[in-house]
This record gives sequence, C-alpha cells and structure tokens, in this order.
Amino acid sequence: MLPNTTLAIASEIAERLRVLIASKVITVNDVEISISASFGVVERLTNEAKLNLINRADRNLYQAKNLGKNRVVTASI
Repeated sequence: MLPNTTLAIASEIAERLRVLIASKVITVNDVEISISASFGVVERLTNEAKLNLINRADRNLYQAKNLGKNRVVTASI
C-alpha cells in the first residue's frame, strides 16, 4: 500500500518496479532465471473497507495475469 499517493503515481511506481524486476536475471546452480511481475493497482475509495480495497487490487492482479503476465493493471473502481 502507498498511502497518500494518487492512482497515477502508484501505477507509475508499479510500472517502474515491473521493469526493474524484468531486467534482472538470477543465476541458480548455473541456470539463468528471468523473473517477471504483475501488479493490480487501485485507489482507495472514500470510507472503503480495507478488505474491499484488497479484493479490488486482487481482481486487477488476476486480470494482469490473464492478459499475459508481466504488466500493471490499474482501475479506480
């Protein structure tokens, strides 16, 4: 969670993290492994329960994965 952060800035941070993670290669037992990450980003609605916020972010995460992984899906509602 990124308190006091706009949806646009949170999405930008998630995208920068996604690119940084995708640019790294990890070597395990002489085998190179590439890593990717998907993010679901939402903005908390006024008086929204934290569980609802997490559920909405989770739905966006699954949408990102269903769209081919390694991406950021953002929605305000």
